[in-house]
Amino acid sequence: MNLHWGFAGTFCPDRDRKIDEELSFPGTLATVLRAGQTSGPNLLNTLWGSIGKYIFPWAGKSFEKISGRKLSMLLDESGDLAERYPERVHELKTHLASAPHYDLVLKNHDRYWKEEGRYAPHLKSGSWDAGMPEEDKTFWIQEAAARWVFGNNIQDARILAADPVMRLIDMNYRTPDTSLQAVSEGGPSPFARQGYIFLGAADQESIMSMNNGETGKKRVFQFHYRYPMIGGAAPIGYCLDELVEIADGLFLGQLIYSTALHIPFHSSVDPAQYKYQLFGYFLLLDDEWEYHRKTIGLDTVEI
Repeated sequence: MNLHWGFAGTFCPDRDRKIDEELSFPGTLATVLRAGQTSGPNLLNTLWGSIGKYIFPWAGKSFEKISGRKLSMLLDESGDLAERYPERVHELKTHLASAPHYDLVLKNHDRYWKEEGRYAPHLKSGSWDAGMPEEDKTFWIQEAAARWVFGNNIQDARILAADPVMRLIDMNYRTPDTSLQAVSEGGPSPFARQGYIFLGAADQESIMSMNNGETGKKRVFQFHYRYPMIGGAAPIGYCLDELVEIADGLFLGQLIYSTALHIPFHSSVDPAQYKYQLFGYFLLLDDEWEYHRKTIGLDTVEI
């Protein structure tokens, strides 16, 4: 369930309108964002009316454990990413939806940022498969076990209208794993596709001033989409979500986007420079809460 905050008139298109495949093409959006033709939330608002129904028919999130090896790759901001992970960088380069992420690969190569990234000390000696010492591997194994999860945004059957296009341009877009699909079909929240991967991180400082007080910054769980090796259809690369548990099995999240689209992401940059804004609220529900939601009819759209 996605509870939009103040943008309903712009964000909700005519749901009976036939899809225009050109408008659902995230590669076009990625080109516009990369070229810096406009900035601020207005572009996102406008394009949501054209593509939101089909590109973001959100049905929830799936979570998996992540290995230290995989985590070290997805958080890497080294200057030699193309040499370290040639297959992954080739995917970023050849899938238009990930153009903003590939642009970060190029900027890291050109040493666009003067400061080192947050995890650079544990990546300086090389990638997991080429040069990383055992002490750094131990760090990544511990981080993966204690703090991080690998996630996917999952989507309902509305995504199928854009299926051929999404398969072509989004490297993360895929049919769910058989085991996950079986769980979905046996529960209250069926979904059709997985895509838009993210990294979940526990015990992080909130990037939103509205969440913080004089005594310090609120500690939250964050969903990261912004690191270069993650990839994903624009504008998801400008997103960094936060959520807190408000009841057992019920989580309230904030959908947060950078509105300083001309400032490329790097973990050394003060989050304040990205001018993050709240674009919506969302709820994550366990099966028990989902049954309650269906019982009381808390739905804006009947799928």
